[in-house]
Amino acid sequence: MHPLTAPGWALQFVGLGLAIDCGKEIYRGYKSETWEKAEGRIVSTSIDYAGHTYGRGAVAFYTPAITYRYEVNGIERQGTRLKFGGHWPFPGAAERLRNQYREGQRVVVFYNPEDPDKAVLESGVSSDNVFAFWVGIGLFVIGWLMRISGPSASA
Repeated sequence: MHPLTAPGWALQFVGLGLAIDCGKEIYRGYKSETWEKAEGRIVSTSIDYAGHTYGRGAVAFYTPAITYRYEVNGIERQGTRLKFGGHWPFPGAAERLRNQYREGQRVVVFYNPEDPDKAVLESGVSSDNVFAFWVGIGLFVIGWLMRISGPSASA
């Protein structure tokens, strides 16, 4: 087996997973552009941290945790999704988003008319997801190129 075959498969696996995950979020964001609107109020804000260690390295993701309440058809509901996508490797980016929302602040909530418990504060496609989708496609292609590149004829 060529020495680049296993890393190539790994890159393809990671790239495909990233592209599929981001593709789903892009689709959900696109669908949310047509959702109904309701007035809501911010209940609480914080930053969620998720850290993972891999051998000697570590990966951290920060997400603004914003809880809001809104009413649809006379029923009070609670949501926590800011938008489709949005996990940042730097706390500053998540902090900036969180700081846009203050406890008690009135907000517009976009909710799915077919399932009003599904809601977001920011509808539409996230540019973060589009960027990550193309990174995933790039990793997949690089992995494929690594796998198909055989030993040179002079070897």
